[in-house]
Amino acid sequence: MNERAALLAAVLAAPADDMPRLVYADFLEETGDPVDAARAHFIRAEIAAERLPPEDPERERLESQAARLFNKHGDAWNRELPEWDRWYGTRLVYRRGFVEEVHTNFRRFAFGGGTLLAAVPVRYLALASRDGTLPFIDAMMASLSVPPDLSHIQTLRLGPHLRFTPAAQRRPAFQVDATDDLIALVCGYPSLTRLQTLILAGNEIDDGRAADLVRRLPESVFAGSLAELDLSDNRLTDAGAMALASANWPPGLTRLNLTGNDVGPASAAVLRERLGEGIVL
Repeated sequence: MNERAALLAAVLAAPADDMPRLVYADFLEETGDPVDAARAHFIRAEIAAERLPPEDPERERLESQAARLFNKHGDAWNRELPEWDRWYGTRLVYRRGFVEEVHTNFRRFAFGGGTLLAAVPVRYLALASRDGTLPFIDAMMASLSVPPDLSHIQTLRLGPHLRFTPAAQRRPAFQVDATDDLIALVCGYPSLTRLQTLILAGNEIDDGRAADLVRRLPESVFAGSLAELDLSDNRLTDAGAMALASANWPPGLTRLNLTGNDVGPASAAVLRERLGEGIVL
């Protein structure tokens, strides 16, 4: 392994730590390549900005500096990434000098996202479906010799707009209920051990599916780390809210977002008694 690869590996091994990123920036500046030097300045500017309060004028100046560098050199930096997604709409967000957010299509990520995660310190992953359905999920996952490693993911967003196929119209051999299948898949995904925030907003989740979700959460691989669950803009009613209030929550879960659901004041009061200020309605 050459020096560049070794320094990048140190960044990937400790995605929350600024120091490996700053050491990598020092190396880039010393290569003599102008694109590398610009990346070094970009990394330092983003890290410095992240350390300042949002209202600090110096943060705004540093963010503007980083944006100018990215506008000029971002295409070159993106070309250094694995060519795993050239035909589907994907958005990559740089934070502290590296790709930390990926917004993409679930199907494409399942087949190629592992390559990307092995190359960049992603901590926020958003997966959607192009048409709102996810047929063949079980077969798709079974076909992977090595499922994507999600051990550094702290925030996972699924959807929005995942559609439901009524059971009477569903062909079991060809189509599954997207949300039910995803809930089971996510809660049992072996490497998703550091998940702190699970976002399932806008997926037409009803009372029954919400109850199934909270039943699975204490046994999930991320039960020890989950702090926030976002079920906003779904189809929950008072019955679902009461099921959530009586659920056996993971010990660290302190925030539940239910905005945009049909939850009345009495159920809201019960939820607030359980979660206090952590309930958002």
